[in-house]
Amino acid sequence: MPDAIHSMLGITTYPFSVFGGKCSQTLPISDYPFKTYKDTVIGNDVWLGFDVTIMPGVNIGHVSIIGVKSVVSTDIPPYSIAVGNPAKDS
Repeated sequence: MPDAIHSMLGITTYPFSVFGGKCSQTLPISDYPFKTYKDTVIGNDVWLGFDVTIMPGVNIGHVSIIGVKSVVSTDIPPYSIAVGNPAKDS
């Protein structure tokens, strides 16, 4: 999901170089400003409560529990219970 945050530096947010030809000569796809955040990773056997918000680039460890209406903005280690805004592990 972090890739959905489009760059606003150009006249469009669409990467026209994927079409090839003249479009790819102006700005190669490798030069597009993708990946401003690292990937969001949710481990195995993670329980997410109702209405949880997970921010881009967060890593939630295996067998963790995230409480209802929590906002996860930092990494959560494995085997943790995290609640609140911002979510903190206990």
